[in-house]
Amino acid sequence: PEWLISPIDIKDLNRNPQRENQTLSQSSEDHHEFKDPIDQKVAQAFGKVLGIESPKPHHHFFDLGGHSLLGLQLIAYLKRSLALDFQLDLLLESPTIEALGQALRELSGASDLPEHAVEKKSFRCLVPLLETPKAPKVFCVHGAGGNVVNFFPLAKGFGGELSLYGLKDPMTDPKAELNESLDQLAHIYLEEILQVQPEGPYHLMGYSGGGLISLEIARLLQLRGQKVAQVFLLDTPFHHPELIKSPKLLENRHKSVSKTLQKLRRRRLSHLLLWPGRRLATEREIRQLLRKRAAYEPYYQAKKRAPEALREVELTTCFARAFRAHPVRRYDVRATLFVVTNNTNEANALGEDLGWGEYISELDLIRFAANHKSLMEEPSVLHLSRAIVAKVLGGEGASRALHEG
Repeated sequence: PEWLISPIDIKDLNRNPQRENQTLSQSSEDHHEFKDPIDQKVAQAFGKVLGIESPKPHHHFFDLGGHSLLGLQLIAYLKRSLALDFQLDLLLESPTIEALGQALRELSGASDLPEHAVEKKSFRCLVPLLETPKAPKVFCVHGAGGNVVNFFPLAKGFGGELSLYGLKDPMTDPKAELNESLDQLAHIYLEEILQVQPEGPYHLMGYSGGGLISLEIARLLQLRGQKVAQVFLLDTPFHHPELIKSPKLLENRHKSVSKTLQKLRRRRLSHLLLWPGRRLATEREIRQLLRKRAAYEPYYQAKKRAPEALREVELTTCFARAFRAHPVRRYDVRATLFVVTNNTNEANALGEDLGWGEYISELDLIRFAANHKSLMEEPSVLHLSRAIVAKVLGGEGASRALHEG
């Protein structure tokens, strides 16, 4: 079902970093002169995409309002100007102008460091988003889009009380093979988690379908005799194939779409359609997406990686199919499920607990005044982060943190 597939970027796309950063540009210090040609190109790209008149080496792409769609614009600009081939992951690992410039120098072979001092980086799924010394670590699994850009606002809300590590899909690496097994992903992520934290207790989290992978990681840890303190499910629906295909869900979807189309016709907005999960899109946008899906299908059937232009469709398609095919299991864990109040009819048809009731031994429900996307956007994500901090640290009522403001 389409409502299971979260887009590659779930931050607030209505935000305008260029407008927000005008104040920063006006109040910033004197212009910084970048001497290295690559640093100059990176600074120009930051200025163009984020609207910064005087970029500084320490400027952080995501702190200044950047999100994955703007990140793709930044990368496209740098690819053209530097004639280098790299992915969004490099920006995640090196989000400041200074760090990205150095990473690109190493990639191009133009680094001023001796060859033996340049670290040959292999692909890693685990991305440190916030490292706080001696603080409990939280490991968060991606949704269908595969990347972890949307977890940066969550890290901000932790306020230095927790450490946050994102786990991105190995298929975000163009050289990786196709994967359609959540079990396989869970094993890959577990090994990287153990490198950072060899012993429990563990705090795991997953957004949307990624919550199911976090439950699988918890199960694997328990099989190794490790303690799992808690699993946080961020609006994660149950995946039982029979439940997903139930007549009730199909009926609710039909009613929801029909009702919306009637409203649009009354407002003379029939060129807009519901797609997916209560997002209005033009028929042109939908046709473009359907064309991309059709273009990707031959690659999927041949078990070949798709070109970059089809990368998002490839990630979401493989994830959705793996989600649906995953075996039904019962998890003996303590979990907190954050459920949004403004959900799709399909999700509501699963029940208040999104279908998890009999499959998780200890389940705490916290309802959130948001929808599936805005849960990870400000201001909702800030209240969400404070609730998670309260849960992890055992502070006074997580529910109170939710209702602040």
